[in-house]
Amino acid sequence: MGATATLRREIAERVVGRVGYSFLEHRGESESVNPALIEDYTQGTVFTELRRDSRDNLVLPQSGGTVFVRCDFTDPAFGADVDFDRLRAGASWILRFGDGTGLVLNAEAGWLWPHEG
Repeated sequence: MGATATLRREIAERVVGRVGYSFLEHRGESESVNPALIEDYTQGTVFTELRRDSRDNLVLPQSGGTVFVRCDFTDPAFGADVDFDRLRAGASWILRFGDGTGLVLNAEAGWLWPHEG
């Protein structure tokens, strides 16, 4: 369970910047992982994101794509039980092959820097 508050600003045409705070309670529940291996923890994160979106429709896009870069700062000062920084970048693109046929390509990479303590 959690919540996120975000401030959003259009920086240029189809380019948006966001800053926000996210609070999540992770409970040791997962259908794909042995529950004995997962511990409960709380994640309090301040983040910033830059995104370019060229999709023709936000709900049911038929063409275009998105690219983004996001920095997360998770720290006990923000209400977290864990302490790390994370950088993520990603892109997705829609390729159309005629009426009703398409392919969505998606790629995402991330880097995590845990803090000692």
